[in-house]
Amino acid sequence: GFQIASDAFAYVYSMGVLMALELIEKDMDAGLDPRDRWFVKSTDDRGLLSTDGEYDETELMNFIETENKSLLHDASSKQRLLEPKLSLPPQTVKDMPKPLFCNPLYCSIPHPPSCINYEKPTYGVPGPTVQTQNEWKIWKQNNNWAYEVGKKDIALFKRWNDEEWYQKCTHLDACGGIAASDSSKGELVFELPASKMTTGLIIVCGCCGKKVGEDMFLKNENLEIK
Repeated sequence: GFQIASDAFAYVYSMGVLMALELIEKDMDAGLDPRDRWFVKSTDDRGLLSTDGEYDETELMNFIETENKSLLHDASSKQRLLEPKLSLPPQTVKDMPKPLFCNPLYCSIPHPPSCINYEKPTYGVPGPTVQTQNEWKIWKQNNNWAYEVGKKDIALFKRWNDEEWYQKCTHLDACGGIAASDSSKGELVFELPASKMTTGLIIVCGCCGKKVGEDMFLKNENLEIK
């Protein structure tokens, strides 16, 4: 669930960044200042601007010495402020436009998807909770320090042969799950967050391989979902 939401955000924001870069490029090709599209002049420059609209270096240094430095981030941020209409995101689902790439049935809902997963690390509060586990076992992959590390980096750190660097390079991510060898291990019972479920869509994930859907679910004689 959280991966669906995070992937969707990453995709939409990436598309937005690309569109913004295209606008900036068009402005620059046309000889325009891209900042005029995205920013407005600050009304709180405290007399630091010179007649040509740029900061006077002497006045700026005097300001830094006499005023609280935390009030001054940098010259550009004081000179231009982001347009308010560009910096205020929608507050609720009702304020958001219709989804462009996702079925509105699943994307125009008051609560984001929630899930329970056994990867490491996992953040947030799980939606479903385990009520009865019986003899099902939780497992996690024990990856060595070279897991998901680039080949050139691996070669470099091997030459150093430094255990401290091995620890620094170790990828935090580790796949995990909950499993049982056969039906004799009992039922695995989850309680679903029914009060927040508006579409009734439940996704069960399995691992691993190209035929995991058949082997673990469709043709698994030990599995019954009810």
